[in-house]
Amino acid sequence: MAMSRWHTWSAVAPVIAGVCPESTPERFAVWARWAVAGRQVSMSETCCCWQVRLPLPEGDTTGYLKRYRFSGRRRRYWGRPGRAMVEWRNYHEWPRLGLPGPEPWAAGERRQWGTFQEGWILTRGIPGTLNLTEVMRARTFASLGAAGESLVEQVADLAARAHRAGFFHRDLKARNLLVRLADGDVPPEVWWIDCPRGGFFPAFRRALAVADLADMGYGLREWLTPAAWARLLARHAAGSGLSGLAAAVNARVDRGEG
Repeated sequence: MAMSRWHTWSAVAPVIAGVCPESTPERFAVWARWAVAGRQVSMSETCCCWQVRLPLPEGDTTGYLKRYRFSGRRRRYWGRPGRAMVEWRNYHEWPRLGLPGPEPWAAGERRQWGTFQEGWILTRGIPGTLNLTEVMRARTFASLGAAGESLVEQVADLAARAHRAGFFHRDLKARNLLVRLADGDVPPEVWWIDCPRGGFFPAFRRALAVADLADMGYGLREWLTPAAWARLLARHAAGSGLSGLAAAVNARVDRGEG
Protein backbone atom coordinates (compact mmCIF):
# COMPACT_ATOMS: atom_id res chain seq x y z
CA MET A 1 0.00 0.00 0.00
CA ALA A 2 1.38 3.39 -0.93
CA MET A 3 0.54 7.01 -0.10
CA SER A 4 1.48 9.86 -2.42
CA ARG A 5 1.42 13.63 -2.26
CA TRP A 6 -1.71 13.43 -4.39
CA HIS A 7 -3.51 11.60 -1.58
CA THR A 8 -3.88 8.51 -3.77
CA TRP A 9 -3.38 5.06 -2.29
CA SER A 10 -3.77 1.59 -3.66
CA ALA A 11 -2.89 -2.06 -3.19
CA VAL A 12 -2.12 -4.54 -5.98
CA ALA A 13 -1.77 -8.31 -5.63
CA PRO A 14 1.62 -9.64 -6.79
CA VAL A 15 0.06 -11.72 -9.58
CA ILE A 16 -1.37 -8.57 -11.15
CA ALA A 17 1.65 -6.35 -10.46
CA GLY A 18 3.84 -8.95 -12.17
CA VAL A 19 1.92 -9.24 -15.43
CA CYS A 20 0.34 -5.77 -15.50
CA PRO A 21 2.99 -3.42 -14.08
CA GLU A 22 1.00 -0.44 -15.33
CA SER A 23 -1.61 -1.22 -12.63
CA THR A 24 0.72 -0.12 -9.83
CA PRO A 25 -0.27 2.78 -7.51
CA GLU A 26 -1.42 6.08 -9.00
CA ARG A 27 -2.20 4.56 -12.40
CA PHE A 28 -5.98 4.90 -12.24
CA ALA A 29 -6.07 5.98 -15.89
CA VAL A 30 -4.95 2.46 -16.82
CA TRP A 31 -7.84 0.96 -14.86
CA ALA A 32 -10.18 3.33 -16.68
CA ARG A 33 -8.83 2.04 -20.03
CA TRP A 34 -9.48 -1.53 -18.91
CA ALA A 35 -13.06 -0.53 -18.16
CA VAL A 36 -13.53 1.01 -21.61
CA ALA A 37 -12.18 -2.16 -23.22
CA GLY A 38 -14.38 -4.38 -21.04
CA ARG A 39 -18.10 -5.11 -20.92
CA GLN A 40 -20.27 -3.16 -18.52
CA VAL A 41 -22.35 -5.56 -16.43
CA SER A 42 -24.02 -3.22 -13.94
CA MET A 43 -24.48 0.47 -13.19
CA SER A 44 -26.01 2.44 -10.36
CA GLU A 45 -25.89 6.01 -9.09
CA THR A 46 -22.68 5.30 -7.19
CA CYS A 47 -21.05 2.25 -8.81
CA CYS A 48 -20.22 0.84 -12.25
CA CYS A 49 -18.91 -2.68 -12.84
CA TRP A 50 -17.16 -4.05 -15.92
CA GLN A 51 -16.10 -7.54 -16.92
CA VAL A 52 -12.49 -7.34 -18.14
CA ARG A 53 -9.88 -9.75 -19.53
CA LEU A 54 -6.32 -9.74 -18.19
CA PRO A 55 -3.22 -11.63 -19.45
CA LEU A 56 -2.22 -13.90 -16.58
CA PRO A 57 0.46 -16.61 -16.97
CA GLU A 58 -2.17 -19.35 -17.31
CA GLY A 59 -3.90 -17.39 -20.09
CA ASP A 60 -6.35 -14.52 -20.41
CA THR A 61 -8.48 -14.47 -17.28
CA THR A 62 -11.77 -12.76 -16.50
CA GLY A 63 -11.86 -10.12 -13.81
CA TYR A 64 -14.47 -7.69 -12.52
CA LEU A 65 -13.55 -4.03 -12.15
CA LYS A 66 -15.75 -1.71 -10.10
CA ARG A 67 -15.55 2.07 -9.77
CA TYR A 68 -17.23 3.96 -6.94
CA ARG A 69 -18.04 7.67 -7.17
CA PHE A 70 -20.20 9.74 -4.82
CA SER A 71 -20.85 13.07 -6.44
CA GLY A 72 -22.04 15.58 -3.86
CA ARG A 73 -21.51 13.17 -0.94
CA ARG A 74 -17.76 12.86 -0.81
CA ARG A 75 -17.36 14.12 2.75
CA ARG A 76 -19.14 11.02 4.06
CA TYR A 77 -15.79 9.16 3.83
CA TRP A 78 -13.73 11.80 5.56
CA GLY A 79 -11.29 10.04 7.87
CA ARG A 80 -12.34 6.51 6.90
CA PRO A 81 -11.85 4.22 3.90
CA GLY A 82 -14.25 4.33 0.98
CA ARG A 83 -16.23 1.35 -0.27
CA ALA A 84 -13.54 -0.08 -2.55
CA MET A 85 -11.01 -0.29 0.28
CA VAL A 86 -13.63 -1.71 2.67
CA GLU A 87 -14.39 -4.40 0.11
CA TRP A 88 -10.66 -5.09 -0.36
CA ARG A 89 -10.26 -5.49 3.41
CA ASN A 90 -13.27 -7.80 3.67
CA TYR A 91 -12.13 -10.10 0.87
CA HIS A 92 -8.81 -10.55 2.66
CA GLU A 93 -10.58 -11.22 5.96
CA TRP A 94 -13.02 -13.84 4.67
CA PRO A 95 -10.56 -16.75 4.32
CA ARG A 96 -9.83 -16.50 8.04
CA LEU A 97 -13.57 -16.80 8.72
CA GLY A 98 -14.03 -19.68 6.28
CA LEU A 99 -16.13 -17.56 3.92
CA PRO A 100 -15.53 -18.21 0.20
CA GLY A 101 -15.31 -15.06 -1.90
CA PRO A 102 -13.59 -13.64 -4.98
CA GLU A 103 -9.83 -13.27 -5.09
CA PRO A 104 -8.95 -9.57 -4.68
CA TRP A 105 -6.47 -8.38 -7.29
CA ALA A 106 -6.24 -4.61 -6.87
CA ALA A 107 -7.95 -1.69 -5.18
CA GLY A 108 -7.38 1.98 -4.64
CA GLU A 109 -8.94 5.34 -4.05
CA ARG A 110 -8.21 8.94 -4.83
CA ARG A 111 -8.76 11.83 -2.43
CA GLN A 112 -8.20 15.56 -2.52
CA TRP A 113 -7.31 17.02 0.87
CA GLY A 114 -8.93 13.99 2.47
CA THR A 115 -12.14 14.31 0.46
CA PHE A 116 -13.11 11.16 -1.44
CA GLN A 117 -13.00 11.42 -5.24
CA GLU A 118 -13.22 7.85 -6.56
CA GLY A 119 -12.44 4.26 -5.64
CA TRP A 120 -11.65 1.16 -7.72
CA ILE A 121 -11.52 -2.56 -6.96
CA LEU A 122 -10.55 -5.44 -9.26
CA THR A 123 -11.37 -9.07 -8.42
CA ARG A 124 -10.85 -12.36 -10.20
CA GLY A 125 -13.92 -13.86 -11.83
CA ILE A 126 -15.27 -17.21 -10.58
CA PRO A 127 -15.92 -19.39 -13.65
CA GLY A 128 -19.13 -21.32 -14.18
CA THR A 129 -21.21 -19.39 -11.68
CA LEU A 130 -24.55 -17.60 -11.66
CA ASN A 131 -25.81 -15.32 -8.95
CA LEU A 132 -28.65 -16.78 -6.93
CA THR A 133 -31.18 -14.45 -8.54
CA GLU A 134 -30.27 -15.89 -11.94
CA VAL A 135 -30.56 -19.43 -10.57
CA MET A 136 -34.02 -18.67 -9.20
CA ARG A 137 -35.13 -17.32 -12.58
CA ALA A 138 -33.82 -20.35 -14.48
CA ARG A 139 -34.76 -23.21 -12.16
CA THR A 140 -37.45 -24.09 -9.67
CA PHE A 141 -36.32 -25.17 -6.24
CA ALA A 142 -38.04 -28.54 -6.69
CA SER A 143 -36.14 -29.20 -9.93
CA LEU A 144 -32.81 -29.05 -8.08
CA GLY A 145 -33.64 -32.00 -5.85
CA ALA A 146 -30.82 -32.85 -3.43
CA ALA A 147 -28.72 -29.98 -4.84
CA GLY A 148 -31.41 -27.57 -3.65
CA GLU A 149 -31.26 -28.95 -0.13
CA SER A 150 -27.48 -28.65 -0.15
CA LEU A 151 -27.80 -25.07 -1.39
CA VAL A 152 -30.10 -24.20 1.52
CA GLU A 153 -27.61 -25.70 3.97
CA GLN A 154 -24.64 -23.84 2.51
CA VAL A 155 -26.42 -20.48 2.41
CA ALA A 156 -27.47 -20.92 6.04
CA ASP A 157 -24.05 -22.13 7.16
CA LEU A 158 -22.13 -19.26 5.55
CA ALA A 159 -24.38 -16.66 7.19
CA ALA A 160 -24.17 -18.48 10.53
CA ARG A 161 -20.37 -18.69 10.35
CA ALA A 162 -20.07 -14.98 9.64
CA HIS A 163 -22.58 -13.92 12.27
CA ARG A 164 -21.03 -16.10 14.97
CA ALA A 165 -17.75 -14.27 14.31
CA GLY A 166 -19.50 -10.88 14.47
CA PHE A 167 -19.22 -10.19 10.73
CA PHE A 168 -22.24 -8.88 8.81
CA HIS A 169 -22.51 -8.47 5.04
CA ARG A 170 -25.15 -5.70 5.13
CA ASP A 171 -26.29 -6.35 1.55
CA LEU A 172 -26.78 -10.11 1.46
CA LYS A 173 -29.27 -10.15 -1.38
CA ALA A 174 -29.59 -13.18 -3.65
CA ARG A 175 -27.65 -11.39 -6.40
CA ASN A 176 -24.67 -11.17 -4.04
CA LEU A 177 -24.50 -14.96 -3.65
CA LEU A 178 -22.73 -16.79 -6.47
CA VAL A 179 -23.66 -20.42 -7.14
CA ARG A 180 -21.97 -23.07 -9.26
CA LEU A 181 -24.34 -25.93 -10.01
CA ALA A 182 -22.84 -29.31 -10.87
CA ASP A 183 -24.21 -32.40 -12.59
CA GLY A 184 -25.37 -35.50 -10.78
CA ASP A 185 -25.05 -35.74 -7.01
CA VAL A 186 -22.21 -33.23 -6.70
CA PRO A 187 -23.29 -30.48 -4.26
CA PRO A 188 -23.39 -26.90 -5.56
CA GLU A 189 -20.77 -24.37 -4.46
CA VAL A 190 -21.62 -20.97 -2.98
CA TRP A 191 -19.59 -17.75 -2.70
CA TRP A 192 -20.29 -14.37 -1.12
CA ILE A 193 -19.51 -11.31 -3.26
CA ASP A 194 -19.98 -7.53 -3.39
CA CYS A 195 -19.42 -6.43 0.21
CA PRO A 196 -18.49 -2.73 0.34
CA ARG A 197 -20.51 -2.01 3.50
CA GLY A 198 -19.89 -5.11 5.58
CA GLY A 199 -17.56 -5.65 8.49
CA PHE A 200 -17.28 -6.58 12.14
CA PHE A 201 -19.90 -4.93 14.35
CA PRO A 202 -19.75 -5.80 18.06
CA ALA A 203 -23.04 -4.02 18.81
CA PHE A 204 -26.54 -4.62 17.40
CA ARG A 205 -25.64 -8.17 16.36
CA ARG A 206 -29.21 -9.48 16.44
CA ALA A 207 -30.58 -6.56 14.43
CA LEU A 208 -27.79 -6.89 11.84
CA ALA A 209 -28.34 -10.65 11.57
CA VAL A 210 -32.05 -10.05 11.01
CA ALA A 211 -31.22 -7.54 8.27
CA ASP A 212 -28.82 -9.96 6.52
CA LEU A 213 -31.34 -12.81 6.62
CA ALA A 214 -34.16 -10.57 5.44
CA ASP A 215 -32.00 -9.37 2.54
CA MET A 216 -31.67 -13.02 1.52
CA GLY A 217 -35.32 -13.75 2.17
CA TYR A 218 -36.69 -11.04 -0.06
CA GLY A 219 -37.10 -13.23 -3.14
CA LEU A 220 -35.46 -16.37 -1.81
CA ARG A 221 -38.31 -17.11 0.60
CA GLU A 222 -40.84 -17.23 -2.26
CA TRP A 223 -38.57 -19.49 -4.33
CA LEU A 224 -38.04 -22.01 -1.56
CA THR A 225 -40.78 -24.13 -0.08
CA PRO A 226 -42.02 -22.93 3.34
CA ALA A 227 -40.37 -25.96 4.92
CA ALA A 228 -37.01 -25.25 3.24
CA TRP A 229 -37.09 -21.60 4.33
CA ALA A 230 -37.87 -22.68 7.90
CA ARG A 231 -34.94 -25.13 7.78
CA LEU A 232 -32.62 -22.37 6.56
CA LEU A 233 -33.53 -20.13 9.49
CA ALA A 234 -33.28 -23.01 11.99
CA ARG A 235 -29.89 -24.08 10.67
CA HIS A 236 -28.64 -20.48 10.88
CA ALA A 237 -29.82 -20.25 14.48
CA ALA A 238 -28.04 -23.49 15.42
CA GLY A 239 -24.79 -22.37 13.79
CA SER A 240 -24.75 -18.72 14.80
CA GLY A 241 -26.07 -19.02 18.33
CA LEU A 242 -28.60 -16.29 17.49
CA SER A 243 -31.93 -17.97 18.13
CA GLY A 244 -35.41 -16.48 17.96
CA LEU A 245 -34.82 -14.43 14.81
CA ALA A 246 -37.32 -16.14 12.50
CA ALA A 247 -40.35 -14.03 13.40
CA ALA A 248 -38.43 -10.77 13.04
CA VAL A 249 -36.89 -11.88 9.73
CA ASN A 250 -40.25 -12.91 8.27
CA ALA A 251 -41.92 -9.69 9.46
CA ARG A 252 -39.20 -7.63 7.78
CA VAL A 253 -39.54 -9.59 4.52
CA ASP A 254 -43.34 -9.16 4.68
CA ARG A 255 -42.80 -5.40 4.89
CA GLY A 256 -40.52 -5.54 1.84
CA GLU A 257 -37.49 -4.37 3.80
CA GLY A 258 -35.12 -7.05 2.54
